[in-house]
Amino acid sequence: MEGLAAGKHIPALDGVRGLAILMVIAFHSRVVFSSTTEIPYFVHRLMALGWAGVDLFFVLSGFLITGILLDSRDSPDYFQKFYLRRVLRIFPLYFAYLFFVLVVLRFAWLWHSGRDLWAGTNAWWYVSYLSNWKSDHGFDDLYLGHVWSLSIEEQFYLVWPAIVWAFPRDKLKWLCLVLAALGLSARFWMPTLGFSGEAIYRMTPPRMDTLALGAFAAIGFRDFRASMERWAPWVCIAGGFGILELWYVTRGPVWSDAPVRTYGVTLIAVVGAAFIVRAATHPSGRLHRFLCLPGLRACGKYSYAMYVLHLLPFQLTAGMVRVMSGASPLVLALKYLYFPALAGLAFAVAWVSWRVLESPFLRLKERWEFVPSKEAPVRFAVSGAAAPQPVDS
Repeated sequence: MEGLAAGKHIPALDGVRGLAILMVIAFHSRVVFSSTTEIPYFVHRLMALGWAGVDLFFVLSGFLITGILLDSRDSPDYFQKFYLRRVLRIFPLYFAYLFFVLVVLRFAWLWHSGRDLWAGTNAWWYVSYLSNWKSDHGFDDLYLGHVWSLSIEEQFYLVWPAIVWAFPRDKLKWLCLVLAALGLSARFWMPTLGFSGEAIYRMTPPRMDTLALGAFAAIGFRDFRASMERWAPWVCIAGGFGILELWYVTRGPVWSDAPVRTYGVTLIAVVGAAFIVRAATHPSGRLHRFLCLPGLRACGKYSYAMYVLHLLPFQLTAGMVRVMSGASPLVLALKYLYFPALAGLAFAVAWVSWRVLESPFLRLKERWEFVPSKEAPVRFAVSGAAAPQPVDS
């Protein structure tokens, strides 16, 4: 993609987002199968790997946000424009969802049954984007257990612009590698201090390597692109074999396995970064055609809202489907259709959210357009939203 103009849209990265959100929904949907007699073991373990969709989102966020910041670091009102655009993109849906859950649903259920299901929920953890630091990391708060990842992203958004602005550009790539190493080290070190696997999964320090490796890919994409293009496919292949080996050792990578939550996460992040670079630099071929499938790109466009909104219908319905017993064709059909039905419902609700809630705020972003720096003539924009957090120009 030589000579891309500023703001050039990369359709394949919409597909990366679409793939990631479908991985997350598949991960949740697998619970409707009560045993492997209802679904092939390999398929169930493949769905269980869907948690890595969040890691793919983190890498993509690091890649896109760092690229935006690098390309606009000399722009007037660098900080003001960045934060205003993030607020307009992120806050409307997020706070609307919090209001619906913590006010509308809470008091509707209280009026209906006399029980307050959110009596122990402190809303300030969510308003401040710090829920991943709670003692339960938000896991026990009804319909809010997934927003921990949004907290990590928001904390990244808060500090990373200042680092990109202040750090010498030729040293920034080394900082990214140091941060990635610190994230990996934290996952080895925290268990010795008594941290649970859930805490390691949801707290910010042990997840730094995914964001940092995405940022490293963005820097390499601009400063040593030829090397990145040359090595990206080989990294994907070698990393893919590494993930298969991890799969063999753990009988299906899940977070509770020590190899997965230590070096496995970094391996997934390295492969994710190489995959994103490959997708962004090759506007043809089988991978490009796959990532540009209309349905996949559409899921990518609405992926932020799909991520935020899918958990509520999932938690309302998954238990009822799971307890269905018997091997009758109807029961099995309902369980096999659960994943596409949940994904379709999430897409439909996200489509409404985009048009009713998000688009009016997005139009305001045009008042704070970035002007790319002279030293970075190439800037990339991806339409729509990302999950866990939206990343666009």
